[in-house]
Amino acid sequence: MVDGEMEITIGGNPNNVKAGEIIVMPPNVPHGLIATVKSKMLLTMIK
Repeated sequence: MVDGEMEITIGGNPNNVKAGEIIVMPPNVPHGLIATVKSKMLLTMIK
């Protein structure tokens, strides 16, 4: 998370992520994002 704050739900489990934090999203697991304030994030995908 570059700036702001989001609620990131992975496999039905919500996680509050703030600027400076990271979260790993495993493949093939449903996920969703809700920006709780104006936010910027960086997504890196590794195969």
